[in-house]
Amino acid sequence: LAVAIKQINPDVMVLSEVESDRAVKLFLDGFLPEHDYKYFASVEAMEWYQNVVVVSRFPIGRIVSLREREITSVAQNRTRKDINNRIMGAEILGPGTNRFFV
Repeated sequence: LAVAIKQINPDVMVLSEVESDRAVKLFLDGFLPEHDYKYFASVEAMEWYQNVVVVSRFPIGRIVSLREREITSVAQNRTRKDINNRIMGAEILGPGTNRFFV
C-alpha cells in the first residue's frame, strides 16, 4: 500500500475498513516518513473497528456522517438505531477558492 501511495502521490485519499485516523497517520509516518499529509478526518464508531478515514494535503472543512440514524419498521412495529459511520463525506478546501467534496 505504501508503494502504491508513493507512486500515485494523491493529494486526497479516502481509506475504508481502517481502525482510525490515528492508525492511518502511524502507518504513513512508519512507511512513508517523508509524507506531507497534514489533515486527517474520520467519524469513528463506538462499537466497531472498521472506519473510513479521509487524508488530505489540503485543509478539511465540513464533515457529514450518517453515524447514527433511527429506522422505524411499521410492519414489525419496532424502532432500531443503526450506527454506520462508514457513510461519510468531507469538504476539501483546495487551493484558492477551490472546494470539493469526497
